[in-house]
Amino acid sequence: MQDSSQLVLEGITHLENGSWESALHFFDQAIAIREASDWKSHPLAAWGLAAAYINRSDALRRIDKLPEAILSLDKAILSMDHVQLSNHPSYPDRLILAWINLATAQEELSQPTLSAAAFAKAEDLLTTWGSETTPNRTFLAAMFHTNRARFFIGKGESLAAWTDAATAVRLLNSLGCLQKIAPAAIRARGVLCQALALILEIPNAEKFEADWIARATDAAEEALELARTTNYQGEWLPSLVLYCARIYRICQPHFLGEFLHDTFPQDSHLAKQPVLLQEMINELAFARSQLVGRVIANSQDTKFVIQETATLHKLQLAETHLLTHPALLQRASSGLSLNSFNQSQ
Repeated sequence: MQDSSQLVLEGITHLENGSWESALHFFDQAIAIREASDWKSHPLAAWGLAAAYINRSDALRRIDKLPEAILSLDKAILSMDHVQLSNHPSYPDRLILAWINLATAQEELSQPTLSAAAFAKAEDLLTTWGSETTPNRTFLAAMFHTNRARFFIGKGESLAAWTDAATAVRLLNSLGCLQKIAPAAIRARGVLCQALALILEIPNAEKFEADWIARATDAAEEALELARTTNYQGEWLPSLVLYCARIYRICQPHFLGEFLHDTFPQDSHLAKQPVLLQEMINELAFARSQLVGRVIANSQDTKFVIQETATLHKLQLAETHLLTHPALLQRASSGLSLNSFNQSQ
């Protein structure tokens, strides 16, 4: 009989390679072996069974089987009932991870009440066992705050989302060497930018902390640099760029053109995404429209008009730069429509 630990490792390899159905097959085999043992009487076996169920839930979420993923996480949590958490630092970590994943899956399944309760349980565990006692616990705490920030965004609570996302960025920074945790660092910064972009839609948003703009745009620049140095091309990067561009357009339009020019060199991964390129062109058009309105309202202020004219020139240069990207030209010549970028990711 194949060792269950080897089956789990095989499943994780397939999961990381994007072979989710194959990963699920290996996790199911491992669970069958572990369930057949007397795991309730052996804490280490129960701990291992919980790991298999958590990994299984990851595979199920990837293939959009959220109800099954939630059931798998429920079983992981029940397995951890047979583990004395104080016996090893990694024991609470597994239970914390299960509750974070459960909260996130429930949010994805539009079960906000259950999701909020699961996030509360994860927070209680982090408070009880210490959210920054070990590097792994710190990483889990950052994951908790990033995921809960997305939960708050879904509820329209952008200020709470900002607080959580900022905490996640701080925790990840405390771990050092962000290149080793680039996807998490990029994701947290993307959520931070999304939260601020939503805050800026609140009436009288200028009353909020002035340094938030710099914190968000700095975070975006850090994420883009991480993506360049690690060759990260994951799903969180386009969202980050979209919301950072929106922040620049609303708060610092004189930097928007330069940001887009630097972010979209023609050989970059992002430059090969025509829908995202079109969204950026839309932001530039909106920025130009707003600029014209400001100039008309302040036409007697010569210095202001000169400054705005310089900004307009930068915006026009950025638009020309984006319009010449092969991906956008090819999409336009094909006659296919350019749908709006999915802002909910």
